[in-house]
Amino acid sequence: MANAPLVERVERFLKSLKWSYNYDAEEEVFYTGCALDESFRSCNLVIDVQDDMVLCYAFLPIEVPADRRGDVMIFLTCANWGMRAGTFELDLTDGEVRFRTYLACPEGDELPSDEALTCLLSVPPGMIERYGAALRQVIENKTDPFEAVRTAEHDMEFDDEEGDEEDDEDDFGGNHNPRAHA
Repeated sequence: MANAPLVERVERFLKSLKWSYNYDAEEEVFYTGCALDESFRSCNLVIDVQDDMVLCYAFLPIEVPADRRGDVMIFLTCANWGMRAGTFELDLTDGEVRFRTYLACPEGDELPSDEALTCLLSVPPGMIERYGAALRQVIENKTDPFEAVRTAEHDMEFDDEEGDEEDDEDDFGGNHNPRAHA
């Protein structure tokens, strides 16, 4: 059984955001989702509370066709290189793509802050938004996976130079837009 205070903390946080979610007590996971602005309109989020950590997975609403999985695997491996706050994953058996991150919460330590939980929930959909258009190009065989990563990361550098660092007024309100927090 998961750390009960940690489960309660995550649930209080989700309620404070006014997010709709479902909790599966048997699996000890929360299910929710968020809207995205880019190539994929939405993603499903699974928040898995364990004894000493909380994991957050963002699942893309697409399955990669078997004949495109090799190039997508190259794309995701290149995208993962140097990432500090999570990783893309590809299930080679069914083509499922997700982004995973986690928050260590050792038993006996303080429960995670709102800021830590905000980061936990915003990074996975934020990375899907950052890399989504390029990933879709690779899935549709419209570009080379190496070039697609270079394009996505060049766009990221350009975004950073723009100084677009304003936060949306409603952190996770409305459409659960993670863009300002990625």
